[in-house]
Amino acid sequence: MPSSPPSLSVVIPAYNAERWIVATIEAVLGQTLPPGEVIVVDDGSTDRTRSELERFGDRLRIIEQENAGPAAAYNAG
Repeated sequence: MPSSPPSLSVVIPAYNAERWIVATIEAVLGQTLPPGEVIVVDDGSTDRTRSELERFGDRLRIIEQENAGPAAAYNAG
């Protein structure tokens, strides 16, 4: 009986991450076993993080929240 590969969810907290968020997401999506879903929690960024995330369209799920720190962002994801 063939087994299917496991499905992974990746949660990425992001706060003012416009400089590196595209490279981070491209690295996640480029893995040998790509994730079933990528969730990015924008933790109240004041830079262009959101516009950088929108480049990926429906390949990610974006959650926005007021800045509450990385632990709260992981929990939201």
